[in-house]
Formats: sequence, structure tokens, C-alpha cells
Amino acid sequence: MLRLILTGTALLVPLAASANPVMLDPSSLLAFYVVAFWAFVVEAGIVALLLTFRGVAPLRVFIGYFIANAAIFFFLFQPLLERSSSPPVLVLEALVVLVDGLVIKLLVTLAAFQDDNYETGTGPRKLVNSANGLR
Repeated sequence: MLRLILTGTALLVPLAASANPVMLDPSSLLAFYVVAFWAFVVEAGIVALLLTFRGVAPLRVFIGYFIANAAIFFFLFQPLLERSSSPPVLVLEALVVLVDGLVIKLLVTLAAFQDDNYETGTGPRKLVNSANGLR
């Protein structure tokens, strides 16, 4: 029961924070990198926490997803956003969510990111996980 309460609390803590790395104040480039870094940390932490219940190695998933998410942002999202004929931000966000889902699926299927008690899931849980981009 304590584990459930701690997990719920950890999942609700990010609701208190807000930041938007797309809306950049040109006078403070350092603030942009600080906000982007912590956004990557929070997102990777949530992904690692959610996948922990499926038997993956949380620290490895955290590090792998953090690096992959930062690479997606800096090498895919940011260059497309800065182009003169940039697609709408909503389209770019949808693209990033799709690629993030594929990265999560790849990380979960690699044996290096799985613990001894790894499970693929069954029934309704598998349907919910696949709708969320998980395996």
C-alpha cells in the first residue's frame, strides 16, 4: 500500500511544475536549457517509473530515454521548428510523441533494459500499454 501511495505521489508531483521550452525568451538562452533539461529529467523519470512495474531496469531506462529524448528534441524538433517554412507546432509535437513512443517500445524490447522479472503483459493491460506506446 505504501508503494502505491509513493508511486501516486511521484506521478502527481510534475503537475505542480510548468514550463514551455517552445516559448523561448530570447534574452535568456541559459533559462531555456535549464527548463529543457528538467523537462527531460521529469519525462524520463515518469517513463522509467511507469515501466518499472513491467520489470524493466529503471535506471537504465531512465538514462536511455533521457538521452534519446534529448536527441529527438535537439536533432528533430528544434531544427524543424527553426526552419522558415516550419510546420505547425501541433504537428511537430505529434511527430515527437510518435517517435518517443517508438523509442519507448525499442527500449523495452532490448534485453539490456529488462530485469529478471520482465513481463510483457496480458489482456486489457496489454491494450492500454500499446495505446500508450508501450509494448
